[in-house]
Amino acid sequence: MKQLKSFFRCLYVVGQHLRQMGHGLPSSPNNATDHHGIIENWEVSCQCCVRSFGIAIGVLLYTSGTAGLPVLANDKLATPEKKQLAEKLCADWNAQRTAIITAHLKYRMIESPTSQVPRGDFLKLLKDADLVSHPDNLKEISARVLPPLKPRESRSGNWSEVELWQEGPRAREEFAHLTLLDTQDMSVTYSKGSGRPQNHGQVDINTPGDKSNLTSARAAWYRFIPNWSPASISSFEYSDECILMRTKGTHGFCGNMVIDRATAMVLNMQLENAEGQPVQEYIQSGWVAYPGGILFPRLYVKADYRKGMLSNVVLFLLTNASFNNNIPESTFTLAAPAGTVVVDHRHAPLSEAKLRHETADVVKSFDSIPHLPVTDAQEYRSSTFLWPLFLVTVLCLLIVIFIARRFKKSSM
Repeated sequence: MKQLKSFFRCLYVVGQHLRQMGHGLPSSPNNATDHHGIIENWEVSCQCCVRSFGIAIGVLLYTSGTAGLPVLANDKLATPEKKQLAEKLCADWNAQRTAIITAHLKYRMIESPTSQVPRGDFLKLLKDADLVSHPDNLKEISARVLPPLKPRESRSGNWSEVELWQEGPRAREEFAHLTLLDTQDMSVTYSKGSGRPQNHGQVDINTPGDKSNLTSARAAWYRFIPNWSPASISSFEYSDECILMRTKGTHGFCGNMVIDRATAMVLNMQLENAEGQPVQEYIQSGWVAYPGGILFPRLYVKADYRKGMLSNVVLFLLTNASFNNNIPESTFTLAAPAGTVVVDHRHAPLSEAKLRHETADVVKSFDSIPHLPVTDAQEYRSSTFLWPLFLVTVLCLLIVIFIARRFKKSSM
């Protein structure tokens, strides 16, 4: 509504200038006194028209999809005020990036390719769901946005609670049937009940950065903070409440951000391609202030678009959080029951072993017991399954021979 008021206010200003210009026109060539004044008045009105329409349309474009933004004032480029404001924003962003040392988060999430939902429909769905106030609506969004389920497929993990512990490069993420663990030395994945005999599950040990599952969690903390310098900011408009900032990148890409001026936190960021089409968007809301000046959103959305359609989404809904508290050392070790199969991907050839006893540290237990190269272990398991198959085949052949002989005797 405020955007429309701004637009019509601009139209009113244009009309006033045109009216003044009309009153200055001569009624006939005889009473024309100054043609140069008429031409100058016409040029001023045209400039006002262009500027007014530019301001109105710019405000409408910048604030589309951002309800409740105030009417903004234009700011000329390269002014001391702009430079000071840009430097303060970048300093605040850097302070927020380095403020978190440890974190313990509980959240629900969706992370998946989508069923090609139009961008406008997706944004309306988010607005209507109001996930910050009604987190259970995440299940409905999952059903509307994600592709149809295949037979015997389940998506309960997309809205069930996930738990994350983070300390520097070390992180642990607990899902319903999966544990992801990253340390400085390795990346460990524990698939609980992955179809192995007796349903004990499998542990895969990888080198860090090689099949590392927590890169996104470690890098972004499910919170978008720009990593830009003042030099990359091409223009911005601002008010006492918010800032609309535009940046230019490589290959014609540019970013438009809506920033809360009081906290310097990004509420919305759109990345556009050279044709002006949104290709990526960040939406953050429900900001909560934690001890130490840490700000964290309850809702974080990262959406990827292709030709105006939603192609992939990461939606993070925070339920509980604490920062910069001590995390027990045992958090970054992995326990597993006896019978769990462990596969080591750190060295070639791959090797595996089955845990003989329950252990509080899978990696230490694996290193202390004999294990076979994966190829030998697979051959051994294959041979154990081939014997029953061989016996069944022989039995079937004997039955066929028996029936054939009986049939031959009866025909004689």
